[in-house]
Amino acid sequence: MRGLLGGAMIAITPHMRVLVAVESVDFRVGIDGLAQRCRAVLQEDPFQGTVFVFRSRSHTAIKLLIYDKWYAPSNVEWPVGRA
Repeated sequence: MRGLLGGAMIAITPHMRVLVAVESVDFRVGIDGLAQRCRAVLQEDPFQGTVFVFRSRSHTAIKLLIYDKWYAPSNVEWPVGRA
């Protein structure tokens, strides 16, 4: 799916769970920190296809954490090149 500016868009389907964190988050923790927050605070596994929505401390930005099984390392085929 392509967005208005030509970039890829995330398709939210009716069967997807969307959880919104009510407390703001320090975005400097990175993706691993957000995944840890899913486990510790929300008591949810971030690798089960749930969409997690976080907002910044300044309330000016949001981040979505979504694990798509298609991108799992076991599904990625790396090209074989010559050394």
